Amino acid sequence: IEFLVKKILVSEKTQQVKEILETYKDLSEDEILALFPHGKGVSYVRPILELYSSFLRYKELSTTEEKYEVLKNLNFSSFKSRSLVQIKEFLFGVSNLTNNLNKENIIKKYESSCLGNSKNILYDLYVIYTLSSYLANLMEYQDLHLRYFKLADIFIIDSEKIELDIIPKFYFKKIQESLLDVPILSYELYREKLEKSEKLSEIYEFMDFDINILKDEIIRKYPSLRGKDFEEEIKTLISDEKEQKFKKLIETKFKKENLVKLLKHLNEGNSKKLKEFGFDTSLPTILEYLIGISWYLISEKEGKIYNIFNLKLDSNLLPIRFASGGQADLIYKYSDGHDVLLEATMTQKDNQRKLELEPVPRHLGRYRMDVNDNAYTIFIAPNLDPNVLVNFRAMKELPYYNPSNLNKINGLKIIPLSLENLIYILNSNLHYSKLREDFEKYYQLEEKNGYVWFENTINIEYL
Repeated sequence: IEFLVKKILVSEKTQQVKEILETYKDLSEDEILALFPHGKGVSYVRPILELYSSFLRYKELSTTEEKYEVLKNLNFSSFKSRSLVQIKEFLFGVSNLTNNLNKENIIKKYESSCLGNSKNILYDLYVIYTLSSYLANLMEYQDLHLRYFKLADIFIIDSEKIELDIIPKFYFKKIQESLLDVPILSYELYREKLEKSEKLSEIYEFMDFDINILKDEIIRKYPSLRGKDFEEEIKTLISDEKEQKFKKLIETKFKKENLVKLLKHLNEGNSKKLKEFGFDTSLPTILEYLIGISWYLISEKEGKIYNIFNLKLDSNLLPIRFASGGQADLIYKYSDGHDVLLEATMTQKDNQRKLELEPVPRHLGRYRMDVNDNAYTIFIAPNLDPNVLVNFRAMKELPYYNPSNLNKINGLKIIPLSLENLIYILNSNLHYSKLREDFEKYYQLEEKNGYVWFENTINIEYL
């Protein structure tokens, strides 16, 4: 609040109000109201006159009871209701003055505030009124602000605080004092600098300093970075910290029971419940994310969870957007040398056939050719289209060609699972070692009709 008050005091509008009040001592009621703008018209701000009169009357009082009675009955109806708690705490130290036993403390707090010891009550009342609007706007757009913060990918955000990530923290520590003192840019100048500036120093000169100074400070904080390749070491450090944070996140927020609930919401398309949980992205992206965590638990936490995802994650390790094209959604690398490509989709029926039949085999074929031939795919969807099942099963008998050089591999192993199958696997505490044996056993069966094969094997075993 102190920061906002500071910005309000130096704003052009506040300076204009100050000049008017210093020049004209006997303003009419209408002239006073004109100083307090309101989007819905002057009638909404008229209670400011009563509030002003109450503050003037307070100045003439001497007893605790009289003073407290005035403060308790102040009419703040012209203020933004969303910010009243903060405004009252700022002025009185408490948000509720009704029957409060600490009358002396409330009076003491008020009389030490800008209004309580004001030499120009109307001016300070304008400042507090403006502060109310600022606070209300900040709270109203809080979700939008947090979304922008997350997109910047430099903040760590939890329920209690927002802090900078490792590298940004060191950078902004060097400029924090200067950053708080800079004037707010006009809209036109802001847009010009935002669109045309290539370096931060072109926006503000104080942002131009030797980056090697940061390097030295980071090394002092993290002595393990004293090797020859600082850039690679810092990437490893950040990756390791994110890995530990991800594991903690799973232990606290994504235990098996929570995963099952979330997957059920997803299966039902209940985006409201998913948003309440903290997700702020599309259902397909959430599906990929939850499948990645589920498979990490099913695989008994083998390997690094952070390395599984091809998703863009925010600084809190929640998903921002779905996987980039050209590769599988999730890739799980096992210590024995084999890899599993996890492909997830929310599509159904004809859309599933149109959108998944080409990329899923292509991802696996290219991966086996270019990365690791010891790999197969698990395809997961809320509902599996029969024709998709038929086509994926047929890939067992068909070659896959690289169109550039006509190299080929024989047979692609694609194992389908519905979300209900996945939920059953989680609830039954089945581990990947058991699933892998089952998948191979079912894959080697003679049945060629993929729909019949799925219904008589996987959909019986895991349902």
